[in-house]
Amino acid sequence: MRIDISDIRRTGQRYVLFLGCVAILAVSCAPGRIATLKSGETAGKRASAEALSWYRKGCYERALEYFMRAYELFSLADARAGVAMTLNHMGTVYRVLGRYEEALKACEEAHGLYQGLNDPEGSAEALSNKAAALIEQGRLKRAEAVLQYAGSFTSGLLTGVSAGVLQNRAVLLARKGLFQEAERLVRTALRQSRELAPAKAASLNFFLGHLMLETNRPETAVEALKTALALDKQARFSPGVAQDLSALAGAQQRLGRYAEAVKLWKRAVKMFVLMGLADNVNRSMAEL
Repeated sequence: MRIDISDIRRTGQRYVLFLGCVAILAVSCAPGRIATLKSGETAGKRASAEALSWYRKGCYERALEYFMRAYELFSLADARAGVAMTLNHMGTVYRVLGRYEEALKACEEAHGLYQGLNDPEGSAEALSNKAAALIEQGRLKRAEAVLQYAGSFTSGLLTGVSAGVLQNRAVLLARKGLFQEAERLVRTALRQSRELAPAKAASLNFFLGHLMLETNRPETAVEALKTALALDKQARFSPGVAQDLSALAGAQQRLGRYAEAVKLWKRAVKMFVLMGLADNVNRSMAEL
């Protein structure tokens, strides 16, 4: 069921909303010049920190530029742990950008380096990120095998990495339509993993809300998504905040709370435009 509010659906007012967002796009993810950094491992860490800052803002292309610079600096310093970490992050960014083959290569190389460094958590995280790319490609059997392998590195660990592996296993189950089994894994990850970083806890709660919507429980989905929103704000992760707002709007729409849904979608649209995420903008504008 679509929202039927004439003053919002009129094309002219939707166009004004869109232009208002575009007018401030220049201050967000607009390309700029990368600052010149000195060589060495410390410089690599600075470039990586800058990349993560852009990533949290949803400026993925800018983040990738800095991660590439960090990769070069760590490589020049022969800092293998830094190289592995950067490749893993690059794999995530490539996946978000839909560049799946590059994501898979980066994650595979990161996994190999982590194995050489005897870092089981790093290996598991790289494999989990690889599986996420495979799932988005629809290569579910291959993803399942990779996640099973990743689980061998997380046995006995109650960390954000083990929670990430469980979440991707849950995503895989949901893709197969096994929503109850998927929800059980997500709840296990939330219960077993202690002191999760806000962004990871937000991701788990967001997916929990998604599963509740898939199983026609919009009221409980609202609570999970509100938790995700608060955690993403705490983590200052703009893409997560925007996705939480959009999902909350969908849940409120399912509950017949159309005015509240419109307010939430408008907030999400503004953020998606600022981040240059055209597909998300188009989906949200279609709902409006």
